[in-house]
Amino acid sequence: MAKNKKLLAGLMALTVLIMLLFSVFFITSEARHNCIGENCPICHEVQTCFQVLNTLGTSGLSTVVAVLGAAHFFVICVIPVFHRIPSHTLVSLKVKLTN
Repeated sequence: MAKNKKLLAGLMALTVLIMLLFSVFFITSEARHNCIGENCPICHEVQTCFQVLNTLGTSGLSTVVAVLGAAHFFVICVIPVFHRIPSHTLVSLKVKLTN
C-alpha cells in the first residue's frame, strides 16, 4: 500500500511538472499568433496557462522545487547504485588455483 502511495505521488508530481513545461512551451509558441479579436480561443488558452503558472508560482513553487530536488537526488544517487559494475574476483571468475 505504501508503494502505491509513493507511485501515485510520483505520478502526480510528474503530471504537475509536465503541465508546467507544456504551459510555458504553449505560451512561447503562441505569443505572436494572428489574433481574431475578443473571442480568440488561443488568447483564452494563453490566459489559462498564465493563470496556472501564477497559481503554482504562489502556492506550489515549494512543491515543484521539492519534486525537482527529489528527482535530482534519485538520478544522481540512487540509479548509479543499481547499475554499478560488479567487481571481478577469482571466485566469481571461477579460477581454479592448483599447485
